[in-house]
Amino acid sequence: MSTKVNLKAQVVISVFLVFLGGTDSAGRIIKVPLDFDNIQAAIDDANDGDMILVSIGTYRGQGNRDINFAGKAITVTGVDPEDPYIVAATVIDCESAGRGFSFHSGEDANSVLAGLTITDGSADRGGAIRILTAGPTISNCIITGNTATSCGGGIDGGGGVIANCTITGNTATVDGGGVYMRPGLIVGCTISDNWAGQNGGGIAECSQVAACLISGNQAVEKGGGIYNYNIEFSAYIIACMFRGNSAAYGGGLYQSWVDWIDPGVNITSCAFSGNYASIDGGGLYCDSCIACVTNCTFSGNHAASAGGGLYNAMGIVNCVFWGNTDSTGAGEYAQISGSVGGVSYSCIQDDDPNDASIPFGGEDNGNIDDNPQFVRDPNDGGDGWGVGDNDDFGDLHLQSGSPCINAGHSFSEFKV
Repeated sequence: MSTKVNLKAQVVISVFLVFLGGTDSAGRIIKVPLDFDNIQAAIDDANDGDMILVSIGTYRGQGNRDINFAGKAITVTGVDPEDPYIVAATVIDCESAGRGFSFHSGEDANSVLAGLTITDGSADRGGAIRILTAGPTISNCIITGNTATSCGGGIDGGGGVIANCTITGNTATVDGGGVYMRPGLIVGCTISDNWAGQNGGGIAECSQVAACLISGNQAVEKGGGIYNYNIEFSAYIIACMFRGNSAAYGGGLYQSWVDWIDPGVNITSCAFSGNYASIDGGGLYCDSCIACVTNCTFSGNHAASAGGGLYNAMGIVNCVFWGNTDSTGAGEYAQISGSVGGVSYSCIQDDDPNDASIPFGGEDNGNIDDNPQFVRDPNDGGDGWGVGDNDDFGDLHLQSGSPCINAGHSFSEFKV
């Protein structure tokens, strides 16, 4: 029972972050606005391998929205993508007259967009960015205050990698308030305060999400933080923090059916805190899918009906469920409810930790029901999650005397 990222997750994340750290370019450096007064004109003049360097400032009007990479393997970047203040001061303002960038001419990972803020975009899909190709690399960008009348308030994509970005305050009428990405990888991002009229307040349909903070997103129907439905490949949600997200089903994460040929859904080394479902699955709702949940912690989540922590799963290993609530109170079925394929080597709160009964097979399955002793328990301030500014999502690391330390199973890898 551990809240730490497992070794495999660390390696995967490190590889992607190193890869996305930047590559040397043998081409020209074209400066905006020094060489060209708008970004599209600079791209039109560029060749593969060139870099377009965008100075601090706000860019509006024709040539600075609905920007097309035209299939070129180039980098469009602010002057320092690693400095968040410079990124915030290098702004593509779409003025609600279109989106920022469109990738629809065969761009791949060698087409790079980095270090820019894109705001006030408006489109049917992809308010800030639309991806119709194999997928570019988008890193260290701020995507904020954009709107889609269909899917992908911030980004709508058919592939690619989004790394180290902040995606906040975007809206979609249908799915994916922050991002609609099928397939693709989202890694090292903050996805916060986005809204979807149907599903996926933060993210919709992206099966590979790693090392992200997913906080304060809302969906009217399913998946306040992340919504995945009927995807045809394995899903991996690794080392993510779900905090204060809300929906009717799956306040933090809603995961549905995947192709049965593939190894299903693996949710590992994640923390769910202060998420809310107005029906079922405050932290996590799994619907008709092979889902394995390992090395995860659920605390302070609430469902108005059933499954404050989790609703449905095929396998739960090395997890902690404590302080979650639903209509039944805070006992074992408020922690884990619905159809469950097996719970082992986990800490599950029940009605009486001092009696001989231990939930879900008890000691025979390696389970315990003792207080895990978090560094700090989540606390909604007494007025409910999302009410006022007093939510404390806690610190779910374990204190040195926790009974959960070394009480789990030493799986090097566990997946269905």
